[in-house]
Amino acid sequence: LADLELLCDEVPVGVRSSLWRDLDGDGIRDAGEPAIAGVTVNLYDQSGTFVGSTITDANGVFVFTSLLGAFPHIDLGLVANQEGFTIRLDNPADYLEGGPLHGLYLTQTGATTSSSSNDAITDSDVVLADWSTDGDEVLWPTVTLAALAPGEHDSSYGFGFVDVAPLVALSGVLWIDADSDGIRDAGEAPLAAVLITLYEADGITPATRADGSPATAVTADDGSYLIDGLEPGDYRALFTLPDGYRFTAPTVGTDVTVDSDPVATADPLQGMTAVFSITDRPAGDTVADTDAMTVAWFVNPTIDAGVIVFVPGGPDDPSDDPSDDPSDDPTDDSLGDSAPHLNAGPPVPGSIPTGLGPSGHSPLLTVPVLLGLSALLGRLALRRRTRGGWPALRLN
Repeated sequence: LADLELLCDEVPVGVRSSLWRDLDGDGIRDAGEPAIAGVTVNLYDQSGTFVGSTITDANGVFVFTSLLGAFPHIDLGLVANQEGFTIRLDNPADYLEGGPLHGLYLTQTGATTSSSSNDAITDSDVVLADWSTDGDEVLWPTVTLAALAPGEHDSSYGFGFVDVAPLVALSGVLWIDADSDGIRDAGEAPLAAVLITLYEADGITPATRADGSPATAVTADDGSYLIDGLEPGDYRALFTLPDGYRFTAPTVGTDVTVDSDPVATADPLQGMTAVFSITDRPAGDTVADTDAMTVAWFVNPTIDAGVIVFVPGGPDDPSDDPSDDPSDDPTDDSLGDSAPHLNAGPPVPGSIPTGLGPSGHSPLLTVPVLLGLSALLGRLALRRRTRGGWPALRLN
């Protein structure tokens, strides 16, 4: 019976894959691109428990299987009908100087090309995943396996690497928020000629592209912009509007593809975003292999800005707030001697009082003042202003 049970065991499952250097950085393994040998490849089950290990051969190939027996570059550990198994390249020694992965970076993931009919076989699927256990970020190249039915063997997973740091890009849209709701709705018009300047995460240091040129852009007629050729990192974006506009409400709702990101600064024509990341992990759009104009492999396309038309004196004009008028405050001394003063005290003898006395009433004119005023009026003649109104005084 024991022998009969062995004959009835499930047909084995397997995963076969390879590591290679993506010389042109297109995310596709092309003919002639070299293999990466000698890399330790570890297998973990759905609970994160280590279940097997192997090393890539001279062709960069490794295999995991549930087949009984041991073969070079093949290890056991897979189980049929179980999903959540992960393959990780997490041997630290492989990344040190002299190791097979030293100085290499992951190529773009899930790339396609019109000339290939089997992109699932030739593309790269590995991504950086965080496997920390103590809160500190620990990133390893990882592929998560789909469940395999008995007898199924999967060769669709690829591990591509490049020897230059991947470049990234930032893009978005500027639009006129006609209903001022902070959301870009269908049919709302774009806004051209808006300057976008990228800054480091401190919001003070201007960012540059990898080639040293300024990381700036101006929106096109359709409101779009692109800042490419960037190194992965954390950034902030400053938007500078033309006259006649103000920023709409920022970060409304939960859909980052249609909200507005900048917050107005002390200068209402400028708005700065919060810190955001552009990484070499495909969290945003992946640049297509056929897009030769964009100097990037990954694009964060979610940094947008909505604006409203600004009307001076309108509800969005803070300068039209009557509560801000200092002349409405009788205790405000900002207008100098031309403003009336409460409790200004008694007038100086021989002067014309310009304020209220201690009692809150106008003091009486003194006799010397009345005599001086009478003499002055004798030298004056009344004339009418040519445009009407109150008579003006003119000296003879």
